Amino acid sequence: MGLLKAANGTALEWVDVEKAPYSSDYDPVMALAQNHIFFLNVPGVPAGSADIYVIHCKPKHKHMLW
Repeated sequence: MGLLKAANGTALEWVDVEKAPYSSDYDPVMALAQNHIFFLNVPGVPAGSADIYVIHCKPKHKHMLW
């Protein structure tokens, strides 16, 4: 995602590596920050805190960054 500077018509492949740990009645409130997703208002998480997940993007081509 760090190399993506503008939207385009190419789809990104997503892999579901595990089930969400929330009950089916949780109505997610999410915030996106580069490669992190913050889940807010999660049951059992203290006020002012958030669950954070990291998005791992596996590029089809390996690039060397200097």
